[in-house]
Amino acid sequence: MSFILSAGVSKPGQSPHASERLQQLRSLPDKRGILISAGGRHHIGNAAVLLHVLRHHLNCSLPVEIAHRGEAEVDNVTRASLAAAFSPLHWLDLEQQRYPQHHNKDFTMDRYEPKIYALYHTRFQQVLMLDADNLPLRDPSYLFQSPQLTQHGVMAWLDLWSPGLASTTFVGWDSVYPLVGLNKGPYLPCLVGQRVYPLMGLVKGPYLEALTGGQGHVRRVAESGQLLLDRVAHADVLEWLWLLTSFSRDLYKHILGDKDTFGFAFAAARKLHQLHAVPLPPGVALRYEASGQQQQQQPQQQQQQQQQQQQQQQQGKWRFNGMMQYDHLGDQVFFHRTFKKWNDVRSMPLIMDAVSGPLPNWCATNIITI
Repeated sequence: MSFILSAGVSKPGQSPHASERLQQLRSLPDKRGILISAGGRHHIGNAAVLLHVLRHHLNCSLPVEIAHRGEAEVDNVTRASLAAAFSPLHWLDLEQQRYPQHHNKDFTMDRYEPKIYALYHTRFQQVLMLDADNLPLRDPSYLFQSPQLTQHGVMAWLDLWSPGLASTTFVGWDSVYPLVGLNKGPYLPCLVGQRVYPLMGLVKGPYLEALTGGQGHVRRVAESGQLLLDRVAHADVLEWLWLLTSFSRDLYKHILGDKDTFGFAFAAARKLHQLHAVPLPPGVALRYEASGQQQQQQPQQQQQQQQQQQQQQQQGKWRFNGMMQYDHLGDQVFFHRTFKKWNDVRSMPLIMDAVSGPLPNWCATNIITI
């Protein structure tokens, strides 16, 4: 039995609040804007860099809203300073938002949940949600004019990590099997288990058939670093999205956070066919890192110093640092720094030494492990 039904929560499509919620979305003050979930010192530093790039390098004038949880995460001085430097900038305190009474009230607000709650409460009708460590490489304003958003009301970007084809195990229970209908094996650990479907009241077969196009495998449709969504067109999906997220204590045992929840929310709303992803897969950004430290030289070994330095350079490795995301024409649009993030604003970020183009799935799966 679905945990939604067992909890006695109204399904979004059956809720008497649906028409009221839709009217609320239509009357929001801003039609378009950028939402950043960036509470805490680590995230707010990355968000400041993102804002600087948007305003001073890309000349983007879209209004921005930063979501946080109370003054403990972002104090008044920080909010005032950033608002003065990067206007128009708004702040969304998630602790001050009115909780929708028709939803599950026994929820967790931990790592991924604040992003979805911010998406539910943002001031924008159409919103580009960005992770704080995601840098636009061009002014993203043009994405709101794209025919894909007009037609589908949503634009997602594919992930490098693929359910059933990734080389790293995120979920380790033997009783959980791959999402994509492949037999479990040492090189095919699961990311999403089949037990998640009855939890949400979904039938596995039709969902997989639609998601994979009958091919038996698929990348994650929504890499969570960026998502473009028309909240008015998909008000029902938003309700499902928070409803599923509010049960994260159970749900996140079987899926990898918000990136997998997007697909299930569209499926639950019977709108999976509208979940559009840019067909170009992501590329990777790589950094060269010399391995090991130079050994201490004894007096009798000093003549070999230059040779040892050359050997150490040859022993270096390429390290995966993030994803490059592209638009429908193949232009770079986002750099999502997923490793070695800019945690200290007093230091310069690491410089990438190589950037790939869009990568096929089998290639990306191997590159992210080097």
